[in-house]
Amino acid sequence: MLLKANFIRKKHTFFFSMALIALIGSIIGFGKTFFYPLLAGTFSAPIVIHLHGGLAFLWILFFVMQSFLIRKGNLKLHKNLGFGGIALAILLSLSMAPAILHQVTKGLENGLGDLAFSDIPGTFTTTLIFMSLVLAGIRLRRKSEIHKRLLLLATLVLIWPAWFRFRHYFPSVSFPEIWFAIVLSDSFILLAILRDKIVLGKIHPVYWLGVAIIIEHWIEYFLYTTIFWNDLGKWLYRFL
Repeated sequence: MLLKANFIRKKHTFFFSMALIALIGSIIGFGKTFFYPLLAGTFSAPIVIHLHGGLAFLWILFFVMQSFLIRKGNLKLHKNLGFGGIALAILLSLSMAPAILHQVTKGLENGLGDLAFSDIPGTFTTTLIFMSLVLAGIRLRRKSEIHKRLLLLATLVLIWPAWFRFRHYFPSVSFPEIWFAIVLSDSFILLAILRDKIVLGKIHPVYWLGVAIIIEHWIEYFLYTTIFWNDLGKWLYRFL
């Protein structure tokens, strides 16, 4: 029994470690713009921003807890909590629309002009990818090797804004939208792929979705300042 428990713990150490990295990265990333001002009582934003931030952070805590339970072999509680995760993912996805509306309004007030609308398509793609991965993970929950990788990718997709905010700690870094939002953020997808290659001797097919996510991030970067992306943002804005 002890040998079995040790095997389960060792097998799931990587996913628990990735969950902790996501948690720590989120706390540090949003430290200067959310957590520290919130604790100091100086953070001012509409209630929807508090709600969205709370739901996003709750998802990360949920992923940490679920990874911990699997590592401990508590499959029953893991399954029971999983149903709550479905509701959490839906609420989080729904909160993204009013959150981006606030961001666009703030961008317009800060003089970004039409460029402020270019944030909208990326938010929609993030929401769509996140929710698709979560739903696929739920649908394939009985196939643990697929399930855990889908939810890991979903979490990594969700937290890229936290890595992007590392620019506040390193203001001298040029092109933070590349080095933090893409290179740093997506390096954890590459780490998961590398881990599979080293430990399993092959890359799990789920991680090809991770490769597609990286490609999608680069496509967004190159389209961000184009008229097409901006017009798409304005078109989506009318439906929000």
